[in-house]
Amino acid sequence: MPLAAAKILMAAGVEVGFLENKEMCCGNPALRIGDQDEFVAFAKENIKTFNRLGVKKVVCICPYCYSTFRRDYPEVGEAMNFEVVHILEMVDQLISEKRLQPATVKTPDRNLSRSLPLREDQQQRGKRHQCVHRHLRCAAKNP
Repeated sequence: MPLAAAKILMAAGVEVGFLENKEMCCGNPALRIGDQDEFVAFAKENIKTFNRLGVKKVVCICPYCYSTFRRDYPEVGEAMNFEVVHILEMVDQLISEKRLQPATVKTPDRNLSRSLPLREDQQQRGKRHQCVHRHLRCAAKNP
């Protein structure tokens, strides 16, 4: 799935980078089982890595990681010099900018809406643009 998301973003002309061996878990599992110290360690290390590498935007494909980055990381108290978005938000923006055209229809991921409910306008755009979380298949609009 990360490769599919990256291909979609690259087809729209978005510069994509991978952390490869520097990538760590967001810490959500540790947080959910109550290991606050382990979660904070993950969060601080990720924030430090993203800031050091000059990451401008983190695009999450997992609704649980998205929720953790958006809700829980700010509470750690470290400066986050990057924006966090879900792939659906990014695809919606690219469709609105006419950089992508939707190619398939599937209902939005139920886990995303349970972990971090979408605003009504996001839900409507998702329906209008026929965005998908899984098996995203968008065709880049020819310039």
